[in-house]
Amino acid sequence: MILYLCDYTKQRNVYVNKQVSAILGYTPEDIALMGSEMAARLLHPDDMLGTTKHEQLRDMADGEVREYEYRMRHADGEWRWLQSRETVFSRTPVGAVKVVLGTAQNITERKRIEKQLQDSEQRWQYALAGNDDGVWDWDQKANSLFFSKRWKTMLGYAEDELEASYSAWETRIHPADRDRVLLLLNTHLGGKTAQYISEHRLRCKDGTYKWILDRGKVLTRTATGEPLRIVGTHTDITARKQMERDLQFTRFAVQNAAEGMLRFDIQGRILAMNDTLCQQHGYSHSELLSMRIFSLAPDDSPEMWSKRWQEVQQQKTLVIETHHRRKNGHLFPVEVSMNYFEFGGEAFGFAFIRDITQSRQAEDALRASEARYAGIFHNTVEPIFLVGVNADGTFVYEEFNPPQQALTGLSSEEVRGKTPAECFSSETASHITERYTACLESGEALRYEEEVDLPQGA
Repeated sequence: MILYLCDYTKQRNVYVNKQVSAILGYTPEDIALMGSEMAARLLHPDDMLGTTKHEQLRDMADGEVREYEYRMRHADGEWRWLQSRETVFSRTPVGAVKVVLGTAQNITERKRIEKQLQDSEQRWQYALAGNDDGVWDWDQKANSLFFSKRWKTMLGYAEDELEASYSAWETRIHPADRDRVLLLLNTHLGGKTAQYISEHRLRCKDGTYKWILDRGKVLTRTATGEPLRIVGTHTDITARKQMERDLQFTRFAVQNAAEGMLRFDIQGRILAMNDTLCQQHGYSHSELLSMRIFSLAPDDSPEMWSKRWQEVQQQKTLVIETHHRRKNGHLFPVEVSMNYFEFGGEAFGFAFIRDITQSRQAEDALRASEARYAGIFHNTVEPIFLVGVNADGTFVYEEFNPPQQALTGLSSEEVRGKTPAECFSSETASHITERYTACLESGEALRYEEEVDLPQGA
């Protein structure tokens, strides 16, 4: 399956994966060199979408997926039928579609089979030979239904395991899809649509569900318009549906991330952002699209931005702390993580913006608490000492306050990082260690009297 990004403002693909070689015989580099001439060179004249497609794209909503079928010339000169599904990837600052994300699947074999089904009763020699789609044939006059071998194996059944009947198909439709599918089928049987097309889930032998693209067409009708024979194909589109779901989930995750996210260009113009960034700063999407990233930071300027962009370009990642201004004028501290990347031959930046108001407040509170503690620790008349615990469970001294230093004759510098055994006699150290252990295990204050051997003169 070909994956591509097409810039419709420039009429050229900005990215195409290597599968284009397997399907059309061209390398991604070949496609890039064709530029805006690719459609004129490769697209079948009868399939040129031109203005019609641009009108459709103009009305395309975010998250909407549109489907096209067309022919393109293979490198060997032959035509290949492709089925594309496209969705909006990015927009211009004024909201028009700029880049679409699309997938193209080779449906040449299916198209060939469909044509043969319409042109000749000998269709089965084409439909059943080397085709990955399942085929079904419903003779309503004889009240019989045929499922090809592939139709059955697609759902995990052997050729002789599944009865070919309407109920065998209808009962396997996912309950959430059944009403919609039957409405589409009956609408076509009633002659109101040219073709029956449905994407739905069918239950497999193991109880799981696969996504199926189901296509069918009434080939013959009675003089009064009643359907006599309907033929169709099943295509397993589970992988494509999972890709679409992953894309939708990624978009959802980005829009609902805890941090603000934005994409910008070399001039600092904001090209895209998530909902969180809008909420952080109080601006709408359209307002932010008309701004530059340094407009959010009152301390920045175009000159400073030029230097910062060079840093990002050189280091690839840059993390800074600064202040941003909300639309209402309120300043708040932020941590900005900027990343540099190149896409489609252009340089871009991607930034994560985290509101650090609460962490700054916590840091300020911690510093105030430490200052109060230090004042008490150093100015009280009571001897106080701090003991730490190493990973191996040994106790080490961290600090003696002035009264404790006067009492023991030992300064903080002399005891810091040392164990009781390194500061006192072995008997005293043993007793002290037992007291510390008891205090640590109980989690409560412990009062005790201890005779300590002090250095001479203490």
